[in-house]
Amino acid sequence: MMLPVVVGASIMIAVTSEGPIVFKQKRVGRGGRLFTCYKFRSMIYDADQKQYIEFIARAFKDAYGNGVPNSHLEFKKDDSRVTKIGRFLRVTSIDELPQLMNVLKGEMSLIGPRPDVPESVALYSASERRRLEVKPGITGLWQVNGRSTLTLREMFVLDNFYVDNKSLLLDLRILIKTVFVVIIMRGSG
Repeated sequence: MMLPVVVGASIMIAVTSEGPIVFKQKRVGRGGRLFTCYKFRSMIYDADQKQYIEFIARAFKDAYGNGVPNSHLEFKKDDSRVTKIGRFLRVTSIDELPQLMNVLKGEMSLIGPRPDVPESVALYSASERRRLEVKPGITGLWQVNGRSTLTLREMFVLDNFYVDNKSLLLDLRILIKTVFVVIIMRGSG
C-alpha cells in the first residue's frame, strides 16, 4: 500500500532536484542516545543547517526569556531552502515515511515525542529533558494537536503529558487522530 507512495516520492525528488533522495540527520533518542534519523529530502541539496540552528536558539530565548510566542511554522513558511516537491512532501507528511526504518531498527516508535536535533536538546531544561524518557515517535500529541502552529512551550507540555500518561489506549487515540490530521493537512509546514 505504501510502496507506490514511496516510489512516487523518490521519483519526484530525483527528477526535480539533485542530491540524495533520503536526508539523514543526527537526532537524540531515548535516554539521550544519538541515532541517524531518515526523511525524504525536502530541501535543496546541501542546505545550510546554520539558519535552523540559529532559529532554535532564538525560539528558546523567545519562549522562555521574554515569553514571545513562537512556532516552527514561523521559520518553515518562508524557508527558501525547501523545494516545491519538498513542500508537498511536508504538508502530506510523506517526508516522514523513511522513519519507518528507524522504527524497525528500534530507535523510534510509531508514537512519541518527535526526535530533536542535538543543538536543541543542549538547550533543554531538566523538565524538558523528560521527553527523552521514552522513544521518539513518528507522530505524537504535538502532531495531532496543532503541529507547527504550537509554541515551543506547548510542545513540551504535550510531550511531558505523553510521558506521564503513556498507554496503549493513548497511543491508539493518537494514531487514529494522526490519520485525520494528515488527511486535512492541518498545521503542517
